[in-house]
Amino acid sequence: MSCARLRTELLRTRDARETSLRAAVKRGTSVAFLSTAIPGPDKTPAGSAELFHWALRALSELPGPVDLLERGCDALGHFAILNLPWPARRIKLACIDLEERCPQTRLLDLDVYAPSGKQLGRGELGLPARPCLLCARPATQCMRLRRHDLPAVINHAHRLLQARFHPPAG
Repeated sequence: MSCARLRTELLRTRDARETSLRAAVKRGTSVAFLSTAIPGPDKTPAGSAELFHWALRALSELPGPVDLLERGCDALGHFAILNLPWPARRIKLACIDLEERCPQTRLLDLDVYAPSGKQLGRGELGLPARPCLLCARPATQCMRLRRHDLPAVINHAHRLLQARFHPPAG
């Protein structure tokens, strides 16, 4: 697939996810959006499905009724939208715990939205930004500044996925 076609497909997929997310938030409860965050054009390399299903299972085992609103795999990889009966702050803390369980869970992205539709980030909780896959700096800075060679980032992510996946219990 050409670079332009891939970019168009990824943008179309992002728009479709955003539409689903907006519909979920309109329900008036806290919503978690779980997705894999795999760098590079292959968004579903070996090991990514196992990681995603582990995270989905971990979220579904949280106390209270967890309602799976949507789940799929598209051009951006695996994703799920869940309705959770907790305040957004508590959900975000639980999601951060999942994202930080082991090196592989760094390849997950868990976004949380309050019933108002406002996305709750680490900054609102007084926490530092997520670190880069390759260094301790904030990931958003490294991506924006293209601090690391993309093949190196992709190779590191694939090595993480190929490593034996045994996240510690929470």
